[in-house]
Amino acid sequence: MDMGKISEYLPDAVTCTLCMRVLHDPVTLNCGHNYCHACIQKHWGGAQCNVACPQCQQRFDHVTLTANRQLGNVAWLIKKLQDKGVLKKPNRGLCEAHKQLLTVFCQNDQALLCAECQKSQDHTNHTLASLEGAAQTAKTEAQVFLDLLRIQKAHIRDSFLDMRAEKENLEKMMDRENQKFSSGYKEMYEMVKTVQLDQMMAAKWINEEIEQELGSLVRNHNTVRAFTKGLERKFEEPAYEFLKDIKEVIASQRDHGPPDRPSPPAAVCLQEDRDPRRHPQRAAPRPPGLRHHALHPGGEGVRGGAALLAGGGDLERLRLGLRGDEGLGVQEGAGGRLHRRRHLGACRFRLYLDYEGGTVHFFDGATREPVALLSYAVFLGERIFPFFKLEEPNSQMRIVP
Repeated sequence: MDMGKISEYLPDAVTCTLCMRVLHDPVTLNCGHNYCHACIQKHWGGAQCNVACPQCQQRFDHVTLTANRQLGNVAWLIKKLQDKGVLKKPNRGLCEAHKQLLTVFCQNDQALLCAECQKSQDHTNHTLASLEGAAQTAKTEAQVFLDLLRIQKAHIRDSFLDMRAEKENLEKMMDRENQKFSSGYKEMYEMVKTVQLDQMMAAKWINEEIEQELGSLVRNHNTVRAFTKGLERKFEEPAYEFLKDIKEVIASQRDHGPPDRPSPPAAVCLQEDRDPRRHPQRAAPRPPGLRHHALHPGGEGVRGGAALLAGGGDLERLRLGLRGDEGLGVQEGAGGRLHRRRHLGACRFRLYLDYEGGTVHFFDGATREPVALLSYAVFLGERIFPFFKLEEPNSQMRIVP
């Protein structure tokens, strides 16, 4: 402890808690507390039996007042130093009702009392404590709350760092995606451009939310830091000032409530309409009207149809056509190159779109036996669901039960 603190607390060690002045002719009770001889006699009304210590409330059937000369010498020396201005006189609070010095603290009512307040019936049989003892108890309770505030401040700081790292990672990902989109996929230029714009929109949206959350964390951190500094300064106040409003100060912060630690950004999903949507902790919703529908192109003038599925960075095309009496032909390839060709031997076929399974099934129109299967693919980390499209003007299709 520095000399400034010693000079501040030294007068309290030789202060009579009854008159709140430097001890004069001090006497020691059986419990160890010291008072001015005249003050304790006045407090007891001259009685020597069946009395109680004003500080600890210990009762004595018979009390012996023992003069404490050494303490008296120290008190005399401190009083001389105060008179010469070497030591500051302690600033004692006054009771607003009786204009007397506040001497004790009522534990039941959590209030500072003077000598007249102690005689009031409002505080009869209440537990009284010295200002120093009550202040130490209150400081112990406040220290627990101060430690919690420091932990909360550390958590906010960690959240801020996590959010800033997430923002940096997002910016790096956006740069990598820009480079990738700039250098690849000439055949799929239009599709890639659309997906790029959607992802940049989603990334910009998430970035704005991160900025808002970072701003909120900064404001919360400043609030907690300001309250922490204020509470730390509160610990430096004298006992009577500390006890005046420490409960209200802590209660106000508790009522405000600690800020919740923010959640990380949710995943971005591309929907059927290519709108970027966010779905935290759950799967993307199933678009209506695409669940297990069997499709049947009707009419005998069917010339052909086409199903298109994008996946894995390639564009696969499945071509269906009717050529004379050859039946229905299936050609699978990428970039217009022929991989293989099969004749299905049917002019009518059934097509089954399985949205959840991510597959397209082709069945013989008469026997309903499977003849071709096209599965889903993954493109840029997103699962792309299949869709069916008719290209020829004479193509017809209808939904069957």
